[in-house]
Amino acid sequence: MDNSTLTKQLTTEIETHIYPYYYNTAKTEISIRCPYCGDSLKSSKSAHLYIELRNEDMHRWYCQRCSEGGIVTPNFLKDIKIHNSDLTLNFFTQNSKIKYTKGKKKSMTMFAKKELTFPQLKSTDKVVKHLLYLNDRIGVPISEKEAREKYRVILSFKDFILHNDISTFTVDKKMLRLIDRHCIGFLSYDQSHIVFRSLDPKKTYFRYHIYNVFGNYNDTKRFYSINSDIDVLKLKLNVVIAEGTFDIIGVYEHFYKGTELDNHLFLSVNGKGYNLIFLHLARLGFLDMNIEIYSDKDVNLNFYKNMKKYSDILKNMKVKIYYNKIGKDYGVTREEIDLKYSII
Repeated sequence: MDNSTLTKQLTTEIETHIYPYYYNTAKTEISIRCPYCGDSLKSSKSAHLYIELRNEDMHRWYCQRCSEGGIVTPNFLKDIKIHNSDLTLNFFTQNSKIKYTKGKKKSMTMFAKKELTFPQLKSTDKVVKHLLYLNDRIGVPISEKEAREKYRVILSFKDFILHNDISTFTVDKKMLRLIDRHCIGFLSYDQSHIVFRSLDPKKTYFRYHIYNVFGNYNDTKRFYSINSDIDVLKLKLNVVIAEGTFDIIGVYEHFYKGTELDNHLFLSVNGKGYNLIFLHLARLGFLDMNIEIYSDKDVNLNFYKNMKKYSDILKNMKVKIYYNKIGKDYGVTREEIDLKYSII
């Protein structure tokens, strides 16, 4: 099937089964409501997820609200509630033909070819400085071993890429040097991205940089997880979520570490795409979850009430929302956190 026919098949399904949808003037894009962030709460007619309709070798999409993005895949079609088996097969066939060529990004499945691991590091000045930043920010003594094995922290980007024999990079050499010298990194759940936090924004000119390890098109599992022992056969999963990587580490260290945990999973969304996590866990078979969200102050309770109201997965689940009464986030010392909560 040529790409123009596939585009027509996709738009016909959207026009038939999805509301609202909007074309741009040139009809090179179509916008729909984002299933991952729930889209705008102010109006049910808002639509921030844009799907490209140009005759290229793939159909890309991007949400301007939560910054999730990728290419149209069978799972994406399911998430936007399109269940046409022919269309699903056609997109699977199209995506399997995506190859890496000079000047273009790699296949969306490239990350799955090799499991990334963390090297044991020597106590160089750089490693010590980066680890000290983490410890000072959270206010607890986290060892180098715990940082890499439990928290998937990259204290030396150079050692990490050498250890994993990564020879192709998705940024220029200047950016690579800045990241290695001045940033601490956190490897994403699917190992496709690294969230880097600058220790010195005056030198790097950025606070955060999301590094695409393999140049994948499919960016939708770039959330972060703390290594946890999960029993997939247990009926109940306890899911603890915060927005940022430092936030979820702080939450774990201050409120859960040293306690008896029963099938707990600790995640950060790296944005506002909470639904993405719930959709992924549901695909893994986790349909009964206790959910605890440690929310930023600027996200009000109505956001979560609407998220639950319009989610087929969350409707019958217990969701507990925490706020820090004396600060914005949780990636801080214990003394800077005073919790209150609501159950929705």
